[in-house]
Amino acid sequence: MKDKHGIGGRLYTLRDWCRLTQTQMAEKLDISRSGLSQIEKGITAPSLDIIMKVVSKFDINYEWLMDGTGMIFKYTNPDVLNKHGILGAEDANMGLDKGTSTTFSLDVNGVLSAIEQLPDSKKDELKGKLNQHLALNGSVDGSVDGSVESADKTKGTKNTDVLVPFEVRTHPLLVTVDNAGNENITMVSTAAVAGYPSHYMEPEYIRDLPAFSLPGSGFRNATFRCFQVRGNSMAPTFHQDDWVIASYVDNWPQNIKNGYIYVVVTPETVYIKRLINRILDRQSVVIQSDNEEYDTQEIHALDVLEIWYVKARLSFKFPNTRFAAHRRLGELEADVSYLMEEMRKLRKEEPKNPV
Repeated sequence: MKDKHGIGGRLYTLRDWCRLTQTQMAEKLDISRSGLSQIEKGITAPSLDIIMKVVSKFDINYEWLMDGTGMIFKYTNPDVLNKHGILGAEDANMGLDKGTSTTFSLDVNGVLSAIEQLPDSKKDELKGKLNQHLALNGSVDGSVDGSVESADKTKGTKNTDVLVPFEVRTHPLLVTVDNAGNENITMVSTAAVAGYPSHYMEPEYIRDLPAFSLPGSGFRNATFRCFQVRGNSMAPTFHQDDWVIASYVDNWPQNIKNGYIYVVVTPETVYIKRLINRILDRQSVVIQSDNEEYDTQEIHALDVLEIWYVKARLSFKFPNTRFAAHRRLGELEADVSYLMEEMRKLRKEEPKNPV
């Protein structure tokens, strides 16, 4: 479990934002992977030497790392963005849709300054992305035309630090491929579920999981995972040890459909439930079981790492309704035969009327 509200949790947020595995981050800080894991979980506190390495190597604010105040980075130019892999050739989007497991502030004017230093061919695209994020957050009226300022009507001041909405975040997905270069469907068994939330971003972990592929267009043009069902909370739809095949979901506010079944990955566990989308209303998702003995729960979206849409299932248990009907008919037939035999006995015992 991550130390979500301490230095360890913020260190995990930084690592997730920079798309580093624990091994890669540990190498940058000259510590062991297990040592970094202990810090992220809040079991041990980082030394002053480690703290200063984090601040200097990643150009982050000391105050944010220590107590969570202020911004993570001070974005000033494309070189800084490139240094952390935030601005790349494949998805040059100023880091606006990179994954992070917590809320942070973004220096909008700093991002705009960086955009202005880029080639003209990229400016409109990046400004459009910035507009989309600010609009979803509800913090800015109007559009980006080179400078953005958000009017705070209650105070009569202007706010240039805008909260980037968590609901549009994505992160790079780790997959394995077959000999033809097609993505495999990685299997996460009940035994592997316990480690998945902690290691789902580590190539070594994903590589060691079993994987397979399926023919047909239904399993193309998306990334799929196969999760094993635990317990009976989704009975009679799913049963213990069934498998569900699910496709990765991004842009949660628009793509989560109410009442459908999803796999929800949190830092603590993995759920397979029906979802009610309340992200835009109150920044949460409601999870519901098909088994009415289980209570409905609500999870804040910031506590969700991944969401997968269930598209198929693999099961070794099928309800045999025909057999059940025949069995019930056989029971009724036995009961009727018993009653008829009892009636014959009663007739034999009846006294005969005298002539």
